[in-house]
Amino acid sequence: MLEPMLMVVGINFRTAPVGVRERFWIAPAKRRQTLAYLADAEGIEEALILATCKRTEFLLWADDATLAANSVLRLLSSEYSLQLCEWEHFYRLIGEDALIHVFRVASGLDSMITGDPEAVVHLRQAWQEAQQANCSGRYLDSVLQKAFAVSERVLQDPGIEQSGVSVASVAVETAREIFDSLEHRKVVLIGAGRMGELAAGFLANQGAISLRILNRTFERAVELAEKVGGTAVPYEDCLEELSQADMVISCTASPEPLLTQEQAQRIARQRKGQLLCIIDLGLPRNVAPAVRELDGVFLYDLDDIRKTMLQGGAGKSALLVAENTILGEAKEFQRNLSREHIIPMIVGLRERLDQLCLVELEAFRRERGPFLREQDHLLVELTARITQGLATSLVRQLKEVPEKSEQQHIADAVHRLFHLEAEKELVTSK
Repeated sequence: MLEPMLMVVGINFRTAPVGVRERFWIAPAKRRQTLAYLADAEGIEEALILATCKRTEFLLWADDATLAANSVLRLLSSEYSLQLCEWEHFYRLIGEDALIHVFRVASGLDSMITGDPEAVVHLRQAWQEAQQANCSGRYLDSVLQKAFAVSERVLQDPGIEQSGVSVASVAVETAREIFDSLEHRKVVLIGAGRMGELAAGFLANQGAISLRILNRTFERAVELAEKVGGTAVPYEDCLEELSQADMVISCTASPEPLLTQEQAQRIARQRKGQLLCIIDLGLPRNVAPAVRELDGVFLYDLDDIRKTMLQGGAGKSALLVAENTILGEAKEFQRNLSREHIIPMIVGLRERLDQLCLVELEAFRRERGPFLREQDHLLVELTARITQGLATSLVRQLKEVPEKSEQQHIADAVHRLFHLEAEKELVTSK
């Protein structure tokens, strides 16, 4: 049987455009159900789903990587109509490569902007969702805890910019460059979630005095408006607000477009050529892609924002240090995982040695005994020291072996020599 290991199956902004990514984005309402499916699927012991505007990833503790990948493939095919030709957009990482990837994601090194402070926030939320669904256990928990520790260490380097640069801030900067100034522009923000809150803060800092905030839950719009000095507007007034706006930032989790091409055409006619800038930060996209074809409307989506993004100020030397830190931490953590899988074998060996010594001690007592109580205690202590010494020597030897394959050769030899078949089953089925 195969050894359990960490596995990542995913799609992100590097491997697929937004039009592909949005099809496989998993809405918050469906994540618990999807986690439950994965936890019961073939090849998977533990599961976590990371779904953001930049990526959809499945972090898995897999007892069989091939079966686990096939389980994800079946899920995406049945629930999201994945075609085999689209599977090429997905990456499949196992073992140390998967660890490095998770550590890079947590540290913001696999983000649109290096050092993105939102990356670790999204990963923590995903972990919390998996824990609440009882789908993250001993192994994924240890991986995530280590990832957060590595992230903290990496982001302490002043060379990795942590100025709050994010997708939202770049979107606001893009709008400011178009209009030169936002001070006298009417700005509409649709969505008051975390991304909306970030965007609202950046808009206020750029002098957007007339900021109208819409959200399906009106109370949340009111709360955010009070924070940034904006005005909360009922969600039902969305189209009317768009017809009067200079700039719109939309960042909701709506599964359907909030603005269709037909609606945008009507709005454009009402505006009589007045420029409208729309920045769509939603995934799935909040605005129909065909809207960009209309005269007088500039539409930017996540792919457009990515093209305008600069690396978040991190110098090459700082990035090299960060990557080396992650590589070293991943290798050490992987070694620890490799050692952990032999622990049941060590326990089984110790128990087997105790059994053999007990049999020989009883035979020796029959042949040479009876012994005085003190002598008998000394014999028992001697056999215990022998078994302890043998087990300790084996553990030391295995820890000094750097290659997992060589460790496995030694472990297999021990199983054969001491007939530890039952213990071997325990190790391989763990």
